[in-house]
Amino acid sequence: MSAADLLLEVGVEEIPARFLPSARRALAEAATQTFAAWQVGHGAIEATGTPRRIVLIVRALETVQADRTETITGPPWDRAFDDQGAPTAAAEGFARKHGIAPQDLQQIDTPRGPAAGLTRTVAGRETRELLAEAIPDWLAGLPFGKNMRWEETGVRFARPVRWLVACLGGEPVSVEFAGIVAGAQSSGHRFYGGPFTVASVDDYLAALPGQFIELRPEDRRERIVRGANELAAGEGVRIDWDDALLDEVVDLVEWPLPLLGRFAPEFLELPDVVLEAPMKGHQRYFPVRNADGSLANRFLIVSNQPEDPEGLIVAGNQRVLSARLSDARFFWDQDLARPIHEHAEALQRITWQTGLGTLQDLVERVARLATDLAPSFEASTDIVREAAALYLADLGTQMVYEFAELQGEIGAIYAERQGVAVDVVEAMRGAHQPRASEDPLPDRPEAAALSVAHRIVQIVGHLLLGHRVRGNQDPYGMRRAAIGVMRVLTAHRLPVSVTTLSRAAADLYAADSVDIPDDLDQRIVEFWEQRLAAWLEQAGADAALSRAAARVCEGLVTRAAAAVTQIQELRHDTARYEALADTYKRLRNIARDTEPVSDIADWTDAETAPFAAVLAQAEQELSAQLDLAARGADADLVAPLMAVIEAADVLFEDVRINADDPAVALSRKGLLRRAQSVFDRIVDFDLLISGGSRS
Repeated sequence: MSAADLLLEVGVEEIPARFLPSARRALAEAATQTFAAWQVGHGAIEATGTPRRIVLIVRALETVQADRTETITGPPWDRAFDDQGAPTAAAEGFARKHGIAPQDLQQIDTPRGPAAGLTRTVAGRETRELLAEAIPDWLAGLPFGKNMRWEETGVRFARPVRWLVACLGGEPVSVEFAGIVAGAQSSGHRFYGGPFTVASVDDYLAALPGQFIELRPEDRRERIVRGANELAAGEGVRIDWDDALLDEVVDLVEWPLPLLGRFAPEFLELPDVVLEAPMKGHQRYFPVRNADGSLANRFLIVSNQPEDPEGLIVAGNQRVLSARLSDARFFWDQDLARPIHEHAEALQRITWQTGLGTLQDLVERVARLATDLAPSFEASTDIVREAAALYLADLGTQMVYEFAELQGEIGAIYAERQGVAVDVVEAMRGAHQPRASEDPLPDRPEAAALSVAHRIVQIVGHLLLGHRVRGNQDPYGMRRAAIGVMRVLTAHRLPVSVTTLSRAAADLYAADSVDIPDDLDQRIVEFWEQRLAAWLEQAGADAALSRAAARVCEGLVTRAAAAVTQIQELRHDTARYEALADTYKRLRNIARDTEPVSDIADWTDAETAPFAAVLAQAEQELSAQLDLAARGADADLVAPLMAVIEAADVLFEDVRINADDPAVALSRKGLLRRAQSVFDRIVDFDLLISGGSRS
């Protein structure tokens, strides 16, 4: 079967760098899934591009679908023909719908019995025709953080589409998207390139360098790093690479040119973070360091130009950075002229969330919760209180107003410069950790207590206002805050329940006369079940097991993690796991709709007394093991269950549960229901066995 290379290029106004990686992945996935559905063979699929073009290249794409055999079933055979073999109205209608005579219907075996039907060969379509239908859907389905509309068809895309190229084997594919019909004309670099005609994939790739286009992100990255490192080595310095910033810069340019700039040495008197904030956060420059690790008065620019022979690009960027650093030095001087406690007083005048009070109200709630939490972390309550009063003080500074990314860090620096105790400063700094899922955790107990309290109080505040985490959308940072709480509690191996902490935070809001919704407790439970399940799943557990552990762990993060680990290990022992699942299902089915008995200490039913004794011992042992698991210690959660399973096997063999006496039968079912509840203290086995489908 013949094959040809496919080229698809979507030319756009510059798309924000953060949107591009996911869009490229989605385009490759859409093409792969579509070709599989079409049963069309292909070679390598590559989705790539620059800020001004999203490109799909597919090698050796079969140009025609293979013919396929299709079986279509209709009414049951005994309803399609009567006793004399004559077609019924059902058969005639089915045959007419598919353009054949009733006598040509075949008897086809199906899971529901014989049916009337037909088998026919469907000729494969031209791939070019299929692409014309599929490409607009691929493009419309690309995920962008934000979309816009700009033309009359109402298509939504990250930025306006300006041209389309679509060709298969050098021949055009008739595609229309966003009011633009695909052609063979592409466009080069915005300033140094121009229109050029595309004849094939290889012709397109060969033409790009002459148009000052480095198509692939990995090639732009290599060009930036190699060129910058060579420049730095020539001046005896090194680039302070930031992978996240580099990923962004790679998708800001089409033809990267690394350049080194300078700034006045006197700015080096400012802390490194103050210098780096305008460099990295505002201008997308990379800091440069001396051989001893100190910050140099250099910075790396990545320009989207082929050259800078007269140094105009460097000079312009130096002027911009100098102005930004002058601002930073002014803010630094002005902020340090006032005590950090005065900056904290400004929080009384800043609203946190409408209906939840000011930032000062937030601070006071965090302080109360962190103080209560401090003994669990073996932290000093005095240090926690003092740090809580100051950890958001920099929100009242000019520096943070201008450079928001310094919030949390600059406050600690100001406090340190003004003689605040080191332990308090470190607690202030650590309260903001972790900022992201992979960031370092606070390393001091006071900081850890404050970090957890800060996030819990914020989460509960958002739940009070009805805010939610929906899919990938987390506008209030609730998912990030929850991950931070779980990471800190896990690292410290604390048997502290996130739901209990959240209820305590809710009480603090109530004490401040904030209106509490009737369903707040339900919101808290549901939020933490979802966040715990997602966190466990991200750590490697399957979705059903993650949900089952989160459902019953009572908000104890380390306990949930231990339960998941041990059930995963048990699954590798197929015989033991199946025995557990079979026993659980039998207990559940027999005791369905029965309340568990409340007391088995003095069990009087002689026939079931041995089982009751084993169950009582298992309950006691499991409680001890769950407590160990909650503290992050070695625990065996499965052993108590296995003891119950062995006793249950004997019970089912020797005792008739449905005794003649209804009262005895009811108590025995209640005993089994209590045994079932022992299993459910580890994970929700009912949910696990159902595959996570039960709500």
